[in-house]
Amino acid sequence: MLNKVTEAGVPVVGWYFHTRRWAGEPRNREPGRCSEIGWADPRALDPALTEDTDRTALHAWLDGTATTFN
Repeated sequence: MLNKVTEAGVPVVGWYFHTRRWAGEPRNREPGRCSEIGWADPRALDPALTEDTDRTALHAWLDGTATTFN
């Protein structure tokens, strides 16, 4: 989870999950709050099209500095 406040003062929360196994396809159950959901190769994401919070979380996971809970 990553919290931040935008320059306009709007709070933003990002949720990030890592799993070793998954069955089925992810589904967007909150289309009014989330434009889409799906699988992506984190190394192939276009930085110009990726939110700061998402880039920060992905880089932390990829370089091993993310905090994880079991």
